[in-house]
Amino acid sequence: MEILALLHGVKLALTEKLFPLVIETDCLELINLLNSNNCLYQNLIDDCRYLLRKVNDPQLKHVFREANGVADLLAKNSCSLDTFYILQTYAIPAIFVFHVLKRDSLGTMLSRLISSCNNF
Repeated sequence: MEILALLHGVKLALTEKLFPLVIETDCLELINLLNSNNCLYQNLIDDCRYLLRKVNDPQLKHVFREANGVADLLAKNSCSLDTFYILQTYAIPAIFVFHVLKRDSLGTMLSRLISSCNNF
């Protein structure tokens, strides 16, 4: 799904001429796939690479899920829709993501729990 999201997102950026472009993803595996060859989804990865070149090879950054809250909410919402298989775009942000956009605009820091390797 992450590969398809990238593919559709870059197509949308091309169609709407949304440049310059910076792409953030919380899927490190997607970044790894784009930097390697001979994977199960090679045809989709090749399509992504082609489109990324067409938009001047934008920066592709890994972010933690906490920094990708709007995308996470949009994905969760789409799973609850009857039109799951239809790409939905928004001209303005959906009402249910406003609180996350506000939090981001204020620079609100979120704590992240990590497991410790050292037992003290």
